[in-house]
Amino acid sequence: MLYFINQKGPFTEGIFGKSPSIKSCRALKKKLNCGDTVNLNEEPILVIASVLKDFLRNIQGSIFSASLYDKWLDVIDQGEEEDKITATQRLLDQLPRANVVFLRYLFAVLYNIEQHSSSNQMTAYNLSVCITPSMLCLSNSGSSENFTKQISFIQFLIENCLKIFGEDITCLFGETSVSSDNSDITDITDNSEKVAVSDKKTVRKSSLKNWAFGCISRTCKENQHPCLPPTKPKQLFGAPLEDVCDNDTLPTPILDMLYFINQKGPFTEGIFRKSPSIKSCRALKKKLNCGDTVNLNEEPILVIASVLKDFLRNIQGSIFSASLYDKWLDVIDQGNEDDKIKATQRLLDQLPRANVVFLRYLFAVLRNIEQHSSSNQMTAYNLSVCITPSILHLPNSGSSELGNFTKKISFIQFLIENCLKIFGEDITCLFGEMSVSSDNSDITDITDNSEKVAVIKEQSLESEPVRMTMFYKKGQLQYDAMTSSRMGPSTDLSTVF
Repeated sequence: MLYFINQKGPFTEGIFGKSPSIKSCRALKKKLNCGDTVNLNEEPILVIASVLKDFLRNIQGSIFSASLYDKWLDVIDQGEEEDKITATQRLLDQLPRANVVFLRYLFAVLYNIEQHSSSNQMTAYNLSVCITPSMLCLSNSGSSENFTKQISFIQFLIENCLKIFGEDITCLFGETSVSSDNSDITDITDNSEKVAVSDKKTVRKSSLKNWAFGCISRTCKENQHPCLPPTKPKQLFGAPLEDVCDNDTLPTPILDMLYFINQKGPFTEGIFRKSPSIKSCRALKKKLNCGDTVNLNEEPILVIASVLKDFLRNIQGSIFSASLYDKWLDVIDQGNEDDKIKATQRLLDQLPRANVVFLRYLFAVLRNIEQHSSSNQMTAYNLSVCITPSILHLPNSGSSELGNFTKKISFIQFLIENCLKIFGEDITCLFGEMSVSSDNSDITDITDNSEKVAVIKEQSLESEPVRMTMFYKKGQLQYDAMTSSRMGPSTDLSTVF
């Protein structure tokens, strides 16, 4: 697998990022797990890359060894580059030899891919974002600081792998390891690690156009080789998403917020619905907008969720793009589930890459929360009611948009319930293998007036659909989501948008 990825990966757009056929990945994994003879010439390269990530993710104790986890993260805090390299090599000496052999091959592949980023759009940073959750994770590590440090560390390894592992890693797969015409794979056998290569044959590209983190839109310019993108000093809220993203990667503060919500949200009752302190929300928003360093560990999770909704709500043109607004609403009118999924994927292909990256992370979080609805009382429907006005709206549409409200909710609910088929099953690992924490101590229960919504009464959501009373600008709309016979006892709940 490493050999084939090393050959085709440098010229495969979005390698390690794009989502291949789930069915094909499961079939290949099953064959390999049973010890069957597999002809990788017949497998799409994206399938091979995805299965390799699956293998890495399931190594007991992780490829870097769980007992050394904190020490690996400390490497990035060392002083000069040489200090980091020396610290890394000391830790490598403490790993089992098999782990080090694997790491040498893996980083030889990643380095080779990064050297051709103009063809595959996968810089060292993009590769590190895609590969980190599969190889450097600790169950219940619980800190967004760790997540960004993990990415920084893996990026550092890719960019300095020749100094760390030795320049001879470039010859592990043969003297000339990539072909510039991206045609047939040549048969090369490396005796030092006994790599077996099968018959040469062109590896076909996956025809599936599922978006994944690290892939590139055909409208985007070629990437360069950036370092880990810093928070931009310009305004974070209210700008087009592409303007606040570096190299089409999410700004660190937004990624951090998503990470914390993914950790705490599943066990926070009413996440995305309960109203936090307006003052706290404004203070956090101001810090983020000014580019200040923020310790999200000190912020209540409800404040973080509210500020994220604020950010989403103020993306110019909306995360789904105003020009495609009517087409998104038409999706829910398609025939069966498969038709809706295909229509959604076609529209995702028309969005800027930064928007799709954000949507993948967002729906990974929403699905994670929905999977724990017995704890947080937020079903897919309840989440869609609370999040829809922030992510699917038409600017300056006025009260006429209220008629489409139920349709929009149905569409967002459909995305949450089918996000694995739409965005790829690997979105469940965007934040690491174990992405939720049972600690929900930072929850506060206060009032948010950011959208001038009158809160009538605070009450826990049940797992059933809710009945809501909305106040939209000066007009009031009372909308009964379901008939009273299905709702049970009368409930008056305000939903904060």
